Amino acid sequence: MESLRVVLLGILLCVICTNYTVADDCTKINSCSCNSSEGTIDLSALGNNDGSAKYLDQPDADGSWQFSYNPCHSFTEGTCSDVAACQVSTDASQFYSIGTQDSAQFKKDSDGNVMIEYSATDQGTQRTTQVSLVCDKSSDDTLKAMTLTSKHCCPSGGKPGPGPTVTTSLELSIGTILCMAFVGLLIVYIGVGIAIQKGVRKAQGKEVIPNYSLWSSVPGLVKDGVKFTVTCGKGSPSYSKI
Repeated sequence: MESLRVVLLGILLCVICTNYTVADDCTKINSCSCNSSEGTIDLSALGNNDGSAKYLDQPDADGSWQFSYNPCHSFTEGTCSDVAACQVSTDASQFYSIGTQDSAQFKKDSDGNVMIEYSATDQGTQRTTQVSLVCDKSSDDTLKAMTLTSKHCCPSGGKPGPGPTVTTSLELSIGTILCMAFVGLLIVYIGVGIAIQKGVRKAQGKEVIPNYSLWSSVPGLVKDGVKFTVTCGKGSPSYSKI
């Protein structure tokens, strides 16, 4: 009975983890578009394709640095070459690459908005920048403190525009990995069990299934569990005649 509980718990954990992970994903299509259950976010209408930055030298919150950013297409500014984002000193004497287009990864920020995370190595230092995407259908496409507000940040049902395509590898979620591991162990368990039942114990018919009596009790346990849940654990009242 204890082994059955472990199996059922594994199935429940597998389902919960898979659903939780998939619900938050916005799968990368290319460096400026991703697709989720809500639709496609496509920034291809925002990026300059002439080698310049759409958002040039935008000041940070305290005015100590400036940032240039261009969705979809790479640009060059100062010593930042073929980048998606560049950090620039206020006197334009220092330039640091803080992200390339091919490094773009779509994630969720603390507010639940989709964001794009870029990274780049400049002068031996790994730098990362994050651009949060805020959906506003009445916005004029503004970038402030690395928050991009635009109607193009809103999910839609349309196909993505002609942004630069990239080769992406298949990324498995934790829930998917757990499911694969659980199913693999279950297959091995059943296969080895059947081999032992037939080869060693000379079992026939349904008895070749390992722990057949345990598995055959699953439907009844599920039925009892549903009944218990529906009735909140309350049994039918019974009284003895006096």
